[in-house]
Amino acid sequence: MITMKEGEDDEFHIGTIASLPESRGLGIGSRLLAFAEEQAIMQGFTKCSLTVKKENELAFKLYNRLGYQITGEINKPAYSLYRMAKMLV
Repeated sequence: MITMKEGEDDEFHIGTIASLPESRGLGIGSRLLAFAEEQAIMQGFTKCSLTVKKENELAFKLYNRLGYQITGEINKPAYSLYRMAKMLV
């Protein structure tokens, strides 16, 4: 088993977001992230974080376009991730 701590204590961490291949490019990912960010604000968080596989260029571009910035990297034998975060307020 591989374990890791992805989010910090002061962050609302988005653990998983996904859409079916045929629904990509329709704004669903943006709406899911907006919903997660609204939930974070309602719960008193000022920052959201997520991780993305380094090879997932489409997701990385989406997160970057929506204001998420790389704050670190997680490199394990089975995968490599960018850790990204966004200030909400």
